[in-house]
Amino acid sequence: QVQMTPALREDFAAAGVRGTLRVTVLSARDLVNADSFGDISDPYVTVSLGLQRVSTPTIQNCLNPEWNCVLRLAVDEAHETADLELSVWDEDHNRHLQGSDDFLGRIKVP
Repeated sequence: QVQMTPALREDFAAAGVRGTLRVTVLSARDLVNADSFGDISDPYVTVSLGLQRVSTPTIQNCLNPEWNCVLRLAVDEAHETADLELSVWDEDHNRHLQGSDDFLGRIKVP
C-alpha cells in the first residue's frame, strides 16, 4: 500500500495520461529592474507546457529572488513533443498606471 503524502496527492491531482512533470524553480540573480520611480521589480516565473501555465508566487522588491517552488503540469501525448517554457516577469500592481506585467526573460527547453 502506498502512503499518500501531500506531494504525492498533488502529483495525482495534476496527473495527465502520461504523468506529471514537476518543475522546481529555485532562484534568479541580477534581474533587470523593470520598475521606475525608485521601486524595485516584483518577479515571478511562469512555466508553460502546451496550453497549461502555472506560476510561482511573486517576490516583492527583489532582483535576486529565491522561490524554491515546485510547480506541477499534467503530461499527455500531445505534450511529448512540446517545448517547456519558463518566463520571468515583473508584476505591476498598478496596471491602470503601468500597463501589463513586464517581461524580464525566457528560456525554452525542448
